[in-house]
Amino acid sequence: MTPKPYLSSFTFWMMILLALLISWQLIPLMDVLLGTLILYVLLKPAYSLFTTKLHVKGWLASLVLILVTLALVLIPAYYTVLVFYQKLSIYMSQDEINKITASLDAISEKYLRFTIFTPENIKSLEIHIAGLFTNIVSMSFAMLGNIALLCFFLFFMLLYTGRIEQLIHSYLPIEQEITEKLGNEMETQVFSNVLGAPVLALLQGLVATGGYALVGLPDPFFYGIATGMMSFLPTVGSALIWIPAGLWLISEQHLYKGIGLLAFGLIVISTVDNVFRFVMQKRIADVHPIVTVLGLIIGIKSFGLAGIIFGPLLLSFFLILLRWYAGVIKQSVPK
Repeated sequence: MTPKPYLSSFTFWMMILLALLISWQLIPLMDVLLGTLILYVLLKPAYSLFTTKLHVKGWLASLVLILVTLALVLIPAYYTVLVFYQKLSIYMSQDEINKITASLDAISEKYLRFTIFTPENIKSLEIHIAGLFTNIVSMSFAMLGNIALLCFFLFFMLLYTGRIEQLIHSYLPIEQEITEKLGNEMETQVFSNVLGAPVLALLQGLVATGGYALVGLPDPFFYGIATGMMSFLPTVGSALIWIPAGLWLISEQHLYKGIGLLAFGLIVISTVDNVFRFVMQKRIADVHPIVTVLGLIIGIKSFGLAGIIFGPLLLSFFLILLRWYAGVIKQSVPK
């Protein structure tokens, strides 16, 4: 029985409305959902190997892969934060902070004719720092909950590997060839970014270590590693290391070395990030630099850290669908 036109139209718009409502309610979980999707793409080949070649039960393969992933990510992250905190605690004592602020004030008064750290500014800074630590504690608890939720979603996505793709093929009102292109594009983007991120961190760490050693920063190798680790963070990234390092040198009466390090970080270290990301996206994923730049701007603003992958991916999806739609229109126009 063929549905009446008004009924099919009503059903379509009802589905659109419900989809928008569900999507709106899931916005707070967007990071979790995107993270789950990234890990699913990365772990799917290993899951298939476990279940088809080694004949491991699906639930056990999924559980093992999740536990191994958590161990590979959380353990190094924990020890990195611990070592970094112990190193920074040397410079976070009240006497050291007073010494740095007084030195920066003396330089700013001499060359810029104004005082940076007035008593009011220092009091405001202390309030912001106290609030920052409170936010970090609350974010840590929220992050644990998000990790648990991510593991829950990932377990069932891996368990239903293959069936998810079949459902998408059956429900999307576009040709299977296009859905396969979209799937291949997602895999390419995920692997290019995940494989490129450690290489980018290594390059930035090496370049930064050379710069730190050149200006005489104590323990340049450690801070080079820290710079590489911070390159995983969007927007600010490695600047969280080289900006404080430059200011510390200035406070230690090494004005030209500090300014030189700040210039080196802005011109060289940051450029390594941008240029290498463009090269990787072009070589591995065949993404034009314009798409990469616009995608990063859209993605980071919309999705945070996951936007590094999903920003360019959204633009690539749009271009694929646009080419497909243009082809459909051309075929439907009578010659």
